[in-house]
Amino acid sequence: MTLQTISSGVVSSGLTVSSGDELRVLSGGTASATTVLSGGTERLSAGARADGVMVADGGALIGPGRGTDVDDFGLVSGVTIIGELDVESGGVASGNIVRNDELVFSGGFAVGEVIFGTEEAGSGAETIAASVRSGGEVIVDPGSVAIGEQVSSGGILIVAGSAVGDVVSSGGAELYVSGAIVRGDTVLSGGLLGFNGNIKSGQTLTIGASVASPMNLAGVALKSGAILELEEAKILSGGTVSLTAGAENGPVIVAAGGALLGDGAIAGGADLGLMSGVFVEGPSTLFVEGKGVASAVTIGSGAAEVVLAGGQSLGAVIGSDGIEVVSSGAVVSGDVIQSGGVLQFDERILAGASITIGASVTSTTVFEGETLLSGAQLQLEGATLLSGATVSLQADAPPVIVRVRSGAVLQGPGPADFIDDLGLLSGVTVSGDGFVEVVGHGVTSGDVISDGGLEAVFGGQAIGDVIGSAGLMQVNFGQASGAIVSQGGLLQVFGGIASGTQVLGGIETIQSKGVASGTVISGGYEFDFGLAVGTLVQSGGHEKVANGAIASDSVIASGGAEGVASGGVAAGATISGGTLVVSSGGTISGDLTIEAGRATVSGTMAAGETVSFTGGAGALELDNLTGFQAAISGFSTTDQRIDLGGFAFGGGETLSWTQSGTSGTLTVQDGGQSASLTLIGTYTARSFHLLNDAHGGTAIRGTAPPPVVPATTRFVQAAAGVEGGRSAAGVAAIHGRGSALIGTSPLVGVATSGR
Repeated sequence: MTLQTISSGVVSSGLTVSSGDELRVLSGGTASATTVLSGGTERLSAGARADGVMVADGGALIGPGRGTDVDDFGLVSGVTIIGELDVESGGVASGNIVRNDELVFSGGFAVGEVIFGTEEAGSGAETIAASVRSGGEVIVDPGSVAIGEQVSSGGILIVAGSAVGDVVSSGGAELYVSGAIVRGDTVLSGGLLGFNGNIKSGQTLTIGASVASPMNLAGVALKSGAILELEEAKILSGGTVSLTAGAENGPVIVAAGGALLGDGAIAGGADLGLMSGVFVEGPSTLFVEGKGVASAVTIGSGAAEVVLAGGQSLGAVIGSDGIEVVSSGAVVSGDVIQSGGVLQFDERILAGASITIGASVTSTTVFEGETLLSGAQLQLEGATLLSGATVSLQADAPPVIVRVRSGAVLQGPGPADFIDDLGLLSGVTVSGDGFVEVVGHGVTSGDVISDGGLEAVFGGQAIGDVIGSAGLMQVNFGQASGAIVSQGGLLQVFGGIASGTQVLGGIETIQSKGVASGTVISGGYEFDFGLAVGTLVQSGGHEKVANGAIASDSVIASGGAEGVASGGVAAGATISGGTLVVSSGGTISGDLTIEAGRATVSGTMAAGETVSFTGGAGALELDNLTGFQAAISGFSTTDQRIDLGGFAFGGGETLSWTQSGTSGTLTVQDGGQSASLTLIGTYTARSFHLLNDAHGGTAIRGTAPPPVVPATTRFVQAAAGVEGGRSAAGVAAIHGRGSALIGTSPLVGVATSGR
C-alpha cells in the first residue's frame, strides 16, 4: 500500500491513485485532476480541496474537504461540493454537503446528502434521505425516485418521478409535476404541497386544516395547517382535490369527472366537473361550462364567474366589485350577490326564471333562488327574457339593453337604455337616451318617461305610463290607456287609440289617424288633429280642435276651454261652466248642451241640431247668425243669455214671438237687421227681454216661467199678434257683443228644424 500526502500550500496535479493506494490531502493542500482507480482512496482533510476528480468504479473520494467538478463512478462521501458532482451509473454519493450542483445519472445513487444548492436525480437514478435545506432544491426527474427526503424551511422538492415517504417541514415545499407518483409523503403544518400538472384519474387529494393527517394522493399525509398549492393544474376525471384556506393557487382546470373542493384560493380557471367552496381571486375569471357545477364558490373583488350554457352555479357568493355573468342555457340557483357586486346577463333569461331586485331590501330572491343584497346591481346587456321569466330592476341599476319576449316580465323602477318589449314592461324608468319599443302584443304598465326618454308603441298596450318633463310617448298603433302626462311631457297619438289619458300640465297630440278617448285635461293641452272622444276639460285645461279633426262628446268644466278652428268639428259637446269657442269655418254637430259657462259660435250649426240649456245659467253667443240653423231648448231663466252678434243695443230694437205647435220663432229687429231663432217650447213675447250686454250689444234673457195658459187664451193671443217690449231697467248685461235671450217656459216637445 502506498500513501501519498499533499501538504498545506502544495498543489499537486495529474496524480493517479491505484488499487490499495491512498492519497491524503491535508488542510490547505490541493489535488487537481486526480484519478482514483478501483481500490484507491482519496481522503480530504477539513480545509483541503480536490478539483477535477474522476472516481472510478470501486474508487472512493472521502472526507470533509471541498470538491469541485467530481465525476463519481464509485463512492463520494462526506465531501462539501462547491462546484459540480456528477454521480454516474454505479456511483454512490453519501453524506455530502452540496453547495452547488449534484447530478445523479441513471444507475447512480445518492443517500443522506445535505442540499444547499441543487440536486437533480435523472431517469433511473435514486436519491434517499436527502436533507434539503433553505435555498436547496431537489429535482426528481421522470423515472427516478426520491425516498425519505427531509425538506426543511426554505427548501423545495420537485417530483416528476416517484416520491416515497418524504417529509416536508414548516416553510418547506414539495411540488408534484404532472405524472409524479407519490406514496406516504408527509407535509407538516406550515409546509406546502404544490401541483403544476395533471391530477390523474383515480388520484385523491384531501386536505383539511382542522384534520390532523388526512390521506392524500395515494398515501401523502398533510398535517393540520399544511397547504396545497396548484399551479396550472388540471384535475382529470376521477381526481379529487380539496384545498386548505391560505393556499395561493394559479388557474385550475377541473375536467369532467374531476373535483376541486375546500376553501383555498385559485386564480380562475375552468370548471367542467365539480368545484365546491373555493375562492376565486381577482382579477381572474372562472368559467363554468359544459356540465360543470360550481357549488358555494366565492368570487372575490375584481374577479368574475361566467356561467356558460350547460354550466351550473349553486349557492355562489359574489363579493363587492365581483361579477357573475349568466349566459344562455346556464342554471343558477341560490347565489348571493353582495352589496357592490354585479349580476350580469348577456344573453337569454330562460323560461321559468324569476329575478327580483330591490335596493331598499336586504335580501331579495332572484333567478330561481339567487339573492342580491342591498346595493348590488343587475346588468342586462343584450339579454332576451323568454316566456315565463321575470326581472325586476332596482332604482340604482345601470340602464339595460334587453328584449322582453311574449310572456316575460321586466319590472322597474330601474332605468332602460334600449328595451324591445313583446311581453310586459312594468314601472321601468325611461330617461336620457333611453328608448322603449312596444311591439306585437307587448304591454307596458306604469313606466316613467322623462328627461329625454322615449317610449314608442307599435302595437300592444301601454297602460298607466307616466310621461314627465321632457318625456315623450308615441302611439303609432296599438293602444295607450291611463297615461299621465305631467308638466313638460308629451303624448303623441299617430295611430291607434289613447284612452283615459290624464293631462296634468303636459300635452296630448292626436294626429290625423289617431284616436283619443276619455282624456281628462287638468292643466295643459290636447291638440286634436284626428278624433277625440269624451274629453273632459277641467280648470286650466285646453282642447284645440284643428282643421279636419273631430272632438266628440267633450265636457268643458269650469275653468276649461275648447277651441274649434276652421274646418274642425265639435260633436255633442257639453259646457259645464267652461268656454267653447267655435271659430269661423268651424262646425258644431250632434247637438250642444249648456249647463253653465259660455259657447261662442262664429262657425256653423245646421238645421236639425239643438242647443240645450239644461242648467239655470249659461250663455250662447252667436257671431254668425246666418250660419246658425239649430233649434234652442230649455231657455227659461233670467241667468241664461243669448248674445246676438252685430246687434248694437239702442232704443229701436223690438222682438216678437210666433208659436207653432211645440216650438216657435223668436224674431229680433233692429232697423234693417233681423234675427230669427227657433226655440223649442211654449212661449209668449213676454217670455223674453232685450238688454244691454254691458258692452253696447244686444242680449236676450228669459223671465220666470209663465202660468199655464188655457188653449183658448193661447189662440186669442196668437190672433192678436205678437207683443214686443224692452227689458226693465237695471237688468244686468253679460257680454260685449250682441243680445242675450232669456227664456221663461220649461222644455216642451222635441227639436224641430231650424229657421
